[in-house]
This record gives sequence, C-alpha cells and structure tokens, in this order.
Amino acid sequence: KNRNRTSSARHASDCPAAMAMALVQPGAAVRPSRGDESRRWKNVTLKIMGGGEDLTCPLMQASTVYDVRRLLADALGEDLAAIELFEKMGCKFKRMRNCEEIATVCLVKGIKTFARRLQAYPHPFVIIGGGHLGLREALHWTRVGLDFVLFERKPRIGGNAWFGIANSTSKLQSEGPQYQLDWDAFHGGVAAIMPFEKYSFWPTRDRILEHFEEVVGRYNLWPNIRLSTQVVEMDILQAPRGAPENHRAYRLRHEAVGNKFHRDAYGARQPLHDDGGDEGGVDGDGDQEGLPVGGGEEEPAEEGFTTCSCLSFFPGALASPHRRLWPGEESFGGMVGYGFNDEYDYAATKNQDGIVIGMGAFAVENVRTVLEFGARKFYVVARHINLLLPRVLSWYVNQSSMPPPAACILRAMEPMYEYYGRDPWTYFSVVATADHRQASIRQYTRWGIGDLYFLATYYGKIETVEGEVKRFRHRSVVITNGRVIDDIDYVIKCLGFDCDFGVDKVMKTKVHIGYWPDGDFRRWVCSDQSAIDASRFGGTSISSFAASVSMWPTHFFQHPEDAKRILGMGVLVENRARPDKGAAAYHYEPRMASAVILVMATIIPEIADWENVNSPFRKASLWAVAQPEKFLEECEKDWYGYCQMFKDQGDERPFPAYPYSLDFIYGLLAQEHEENLVHLIKRGLMSPETLELELGHIRATGRTLAASVAAAAESAEEGGGGQDAGVAAGILKWRRDMEE
Repeated sequence: KNRNRTSSARHASDCPAAMAMALVQPGAAVRPSRGDESRRWKNVTLKIMGGGEDLTCPLMQASTVYDVRRLLADALGEDLAAIELFEKMGCKFKRMRNCEEIATVCLVKGIKTFARRLQAYPHPFVIIGGGHLGLREALHWTRVGLDFVLFERKPRIGGNAWFGIANSTSKLQSEGPQYQLDWDAFHGGVAAIMPFEKYSFWPTRDRILEHFEEVVGRYNLWPNIRLSTQVVEMDILQAPRGAPENHRAYRLRHEAVGNKFHRDAYGARQPLHDDGGDEGGVDGDGDQEGLPVGGGEEEPAEEGFTTCSCLSFFPGALASPHRRLWPGEESFGGMVGYGFNDEYDYAATKNQDGIVIGMGAFAVENVRTVLEFGARKFYVVARHINLLLPRVLSWYVNQSSMPPPAACILRAMEPMYEYYGRDPWTYFSVVATADHRQASIRQYTRWGIGDLYFLATYYGKIETVEGEVKRFRHRSVVITNGRVIDDIDYVIKCLGFDCDFGVDKVMKTKVHIGYWPDGDFRRWVCSDQSAIDASRFGGTSISSFAASVSMWPTHFFQHPEDAKRILGMGVLVENRARPDKGAAAYHYEPRMASAVILVMATIIPEIADWENVNSPFRKASLWAVAQPEKFLEECEKDWYGYCQMFKDQGDERPFPAYPYSLDFIYGLLAQEHEENLVHLIKRGLMSPETLELELGHIRATGRTLAASVAAAAESAEEGGGGQDAGVAAGILKWRRDMEE
C-alpha cells in the first residue's frame, strides 16, 4: 500500500482510469501546477471505517465525492451503492453528498480493504502449448502461485516455429537479449539477461531449445508439464443451479500421442491440427523433440479428462506450411523440396545454381543457409519483392522508447539498400507522402532481418525476380513475367504458412472478441502476428509481448469485473475466420491486433501500470548486453566474415564497407530522443521554450559526436593511435548528456 504511484496517474487529470490507478497505487507528494485552482492537486487520505487501513493519494482539487466512490468501486470491484464517504465534524461524522468536493481526510464505509479481491476458482488452470508464449505463461503462474497443468503435444518443449518448422541451421533473426524466456522487468531485471558469451545475439535453433529447457528446469516447471499429450475436445460445463458463476468450468479431453508429432517421425508434413475429422485435436505454439532435463523416457498416458476453471491457449502464427506442386515439376530433373524441418539436403547446393521460391522471413533464412553451404548463384522468385530489415535497424526499433515512424525506418534503410541497388521508398508495400515525411508499410509477411541478403546481392550471388512460378521444365523454370530461368540444379520452396483451424474447432469459436473466443473471458487464445501493417513499429522481438500476454489473461481471470467492463464498452475488435486467406478466428490482422492490445493495455489501470514498467525494460535489456558499440562490432564481424567467405570462393573484389557506423546509430538515438520530447510537449508536460533548449542541446551533442568520430578516423589514417579513445570519448559524453 506504500508503493510509489506512477507519474501517468498524476498528469492524466481527465482520465478516470488514471485516477483509479492513483487510488490503488498512491504516491507521496503533491505535484504543483499552475492556472485554474480547480485543477491543482492535493493529498487526500482515505481511512476504512472500523479498520486499520488508510490510503493517501493525490487528487484534483475539484474531485467530487461521487468521483471517488465510483473510482473505488471500479478499482476494487466493489458495489458502488455500498460505498459511502464520511467527514469528521468535531465529535460526529457527516455523510458526504455526491456533489460535494472531496475533503482532505475521509472515512470510507462499505469496503474492508483497499486491496483488490482475487477471484477464487474450484479447479486448476490449463495452458495449451509449450512454446515461448505458453512457457512464459507457465513461468508467470508459477511465480504467482497458481495451480495449473500445461499440455504439449510433442515430446519436447520449444514451439512450432523452432521445432516443427526450423531447420538445424536456423538462427534467430532478431536480438538474443530480447528472446529469452525469463525476460522480466519485475523478476531479475537486467541481471537475468544472459550475456553475449552465453547466448549469442543471433542464437541457433538448438541453443534456443536448450535455453527453454534450462529455464523450465531452474523454475521446476516440469511437474506441471504433460508432454506428448494432445487436447482433442473441450466442453463447457455450466455452473450448477444456485452456484456462483466462478463454478462454470471446462472439460478437456486429451490423448497420449507418443512420438506421433516428433519432428523426425512426422515433422511438418501434415497440418499441425487436424480439422477435417470429428475430433480435430489441437496443440499450442509448443512443439517438442526430446525429454525433460534430467528425465528418462516417460510412458504415454492413457486418454484422459481434465476439468479446469480457466485456460490459456497459444497456437502460434506458424502452423501449417504451404505445399504446392507445379506443372512439369516431375520432369525438372533436379532436386526440389521444402525449406523447413530439415527436409532439404542443403549440402547438395554447393557449387550449384538454384531457385528459392518466396521472400518471407523463413525464405531469407534459407538464403543464408544455402550461401553458407557454398551455393554458386541462385534466384529468389517472389510475387512481390518484400522489404528486408538490416540488423542495426532491428536493434534500433527494439530498444526505442516509442515506436519509431515508418518514414524514419525507410530513411535509415537507404545506406544498406544501396548495395541492393533498390530504393526502399519504391516498394509496393510502402505508401508515403511526396516529401517522405510520412509513410506506412504493409506487407503480408514478417520482416526478413539480416545483412547477408544485401551483401550477397552486391557480390552477384543472388538475383531477385518479381513474379510467380508458372511451370517447370527440364532444368528450367518459367516465370509469369515471361522470363525463363535456365540451367537450374535445385529449387527450394518457402511458400508461407496458414493458421490452425483446428483451434477454432476445439474452442467451438464463431467469433473472437479480442483474445476471447465468443467473448468468454475465462478462455484466452492468442498468437503473434505474421504480417506487417503500420506507420510506426514497436519491435521485432517477442519477449516483451510474451511477458504482456502472460500477465493480461491472469489479471482478467483474477478480476473478472475488469473483463466484463471492457466487454460492456463494446470497444474490442471482433474477428472471424477467413479460410480464403488461411486465417483462423484467433489470428488477427496487424492493425486489428494493435487495436486489441491498445484497449487491453490502457483501459485497465493495473495493466497500464504494469506496462509502464514492462515497456521501458525493452531498452534496458538491450543496452545491458547489446550496447551500440558491441552490437555494431558483431554486425561488422559477420559482414566481413561473409566477405572473406566470398573471397575464398574466388571473388577478389575489395571488401565493401559496412554501411552503418556509430555516428549513424547515435544519430538515430538523437532522433528518438527528439521524438520523445515532442511527445511530452503534445501532452502538455513540457513548455515550448524548454523543448527548443533540449532540441538544440541534442543537435549540438550529435555534431560533437560526429566531429569526434571524424577526428578519430583522420587520426587513424595518419597512423595515430587515438581512434578508440576519440570514439569512446564522444560516446561517453553523449551518454552523460542523455542521462541528464
């Protein structure tokens, strides 16, 4: 009850939700203000009548008794009619009327405590899916002391993206510090983030699965996890007559599937969830291969039933890989296969010419793989040429306090795209104003993140062809644009993924309202996004999102009145299945998902307060391990390492310079800081005069850093030894200024 109240509650004077946050999480001092006296702040002490608790919080001078009653009722889940406020008048108590201005000391009748009541349930909770999101939910429920069981269809935890889809050569494309299961601003903080020496910035598939198992073992989650167990049916059990609503439950039928979904035995050769039969079994985002750490092989359990009061389901966005046969494929005469689940023999591409069909994030990963295996030259054939994101810009987006605008990202792409020979502003997915001050990006696949695609294009190893494959001929492929690519030795298909319609079938879902099937807030079904559609970009990593979607359903389970309030407002987006687009009801388009997230993260005070800590941790977690200097150093090592690889293959051209520098990165950080200041003035939290002073200081500091870097480079060219010292001095000065 003495926790510091967040500053957002102090300043959002006209927002009842923010005032409710202030009531639940009080602070200390009154914040002075200018202007209208009714908008000044004062400390108000609320005391529970007949109890020992009191609460001191800042409220506006003009706040009325009704305001406080209503906010107490909303924040604590109590009956508004039962709450009354009294003011002591000498030796008597006067009941205060709704229209009266709130007194500085009040007695509260009708509540027993200022702590919110947690809803109790008669049955345990259930998680379906043992991937990143499901395991993060399990970790959160363990920390808050909930009784639960996690069902995972495969014999190893990990997630379909990493076990059912990824190849043994696959690597994380975003940054490792923000892809860790125990990434948590509230437990461990930056001290829990694994350093680069233990966990690369771009870890391999096997290292990620190993990390998941390390965390599960450390927190002793194995007793709550049932591997090789598939949930195949769900029935809703209504509460018995006369029993409270929390006695409504769900009866899950599950089957032991042994190694049926083991990657080596079954892999991704069938849809993950069968929605064509009578049972349509489902699993979540988890897919597994091995055994629990320290465990021997377990005997498969018999078919069984589990009754639960609440459940969280995480199907994941990558479910059923597209498979397609083209006319003439049987007469091609070379190797044709799919680029996932280790189905393709990449070693056979050495010194060969080939084609990769598709240009999504997974196709870009296949490009890296065939290059590392020594492919001579290959073509990337795609219906649309998608934007790719350089590594430095992925780092910048993930550490930003506010989502950077698309126009800023596109401008920052330009140095890298010079090696590609393309202008990022001209892509089909970009809509921009003539002066390039405003832009939005919409494409039907995730970012492909990396630098190698650009470098390999510069070296002539890759040619990108816009069009679709029409048919195969012997050692050649015909494209819809009329081009025929001859003398081809292999074809790798990376055709994208569909959602899992079996999830909707088992959940008996007709329409999703937010993340709730048919508006049932005791069932939470959530996946990440598989496309891009935004004018600002909040991140490319998943750990922050995983932390949020583990906390949010737990809050609504424990405080159902908040879920009912959101549903009653009618502000959540509804979503239905779109089979023609391969999208189940649980899978939202990016902008619709953003609308759902915005509602859930801002309307409920406790969630908003939690996010005020969770979101800034994105920057802290990256800067703790992947400072700009270290991250740039590793990017350059990879870049010049691939240059050497191409030289070893016979290309004697001088190595092209890595297109990003510390000066460029700190220039982006200066833009970010300027945007933050502009945001403050728009909210009325900074005067225009102060803003101008701050902006001038930032720009001057940026010029100082640029001059320092230039001087260091000149010194190095002249044989001086001051390059590192000069750059370091500029960086240290910049950091001191940023801290101030």
